[in-house]
Amino acid sequence: MQDTKNAILLTSDDVSKEIKLGFEWYRKERKECGIVHDIDSFAIVVNRDGKITRDEDIVFYNNCSDPAHIVYYDNYYLHNDEDDSICINLNNATIDVEKIVIFANLYDAKCRRQNFSQLTAFYMHTSLGTEKDDPIVFNDLPPTTIMLLCEIKRTGDGWMLAVTGNGYSGDIDSFLKEYGCSF
Repeated sequence: MQDTKNAILLTSDDVSKEIKLGFEWYRKERKECGIVHDIDSFAIVVNRDGKITRDEDIVFYNNCSDPAHIVYYDNYYLHNDEDDSICINLNNATIDVEKIVIFANLYDAKCRRQNFSQLTAFYMHTSLGTEKDDPIVFNDLPPTTIMLLCEIKRTGDGWMLAVTGNGYSGDIDSFLKEYGCSF
């Protein structure tokens, strides 16, 4: 689905500084026709049991940081009101943090009869120091309303960014319940 490798090993240099992920959506629709996809990005800080420790470990537009400040929003990264960016500071991750799950949700998709396959593409920009800004490109998006974008996982004593781009067939409530969220 994406045009790059599925995993990026994070060097100690990457881990020692703030990692930024910027999200850019390309839409087929025209705003003047009244067709608008409201796309929200989320991050979940997950423990070794595959669950969140507390509901505040879900980072989104209404909760801009987890309590440990591992993940937080930076709405000025791409300088575009329609795009999101999430910052990750792995230095703040305690030993019980196993991974950070990053996904997107289409708001009110059922009522609007929308899914991700109606979009042209999704770009994920990283601050992981490539020579030029080569975004991770997702084409042929899934016909779902939730899309798992990537996970930042522990690998022994290091970290890895695993790019997925997989769709999730359930709704946001069932997706969050899989991680122990009580919404």
